[in-house]
Amino acid sequence: TTCTLNFPTTFGSVSTKEIAVAAKAQLGMELDKKKMQLPEPIRTFGVTEVAIKLHPKVVGKFNVHVVEE
Repeated sequence: TTCTLNFPTTFGSVSTKEIAVAAKAQLGMELDKKKMQLPEPIRTFGVTEVAIKLHPKVVGKFNVHVVEE
């Protein structure tokens, strides 16, 4: 299953901490930032697929959509 988070920003980058806060605000979902598999913060506009380790053998994926504010 894929869900999309819209993340408006004008500068900087989007970290797993900010993604977790946006997921809580937009979807009411608690995501553990430590379980997200994001090699480096997102620094570009557009859609980025982020993996999250739900269980040792289960990895979920969701899209983070970064748009200009």
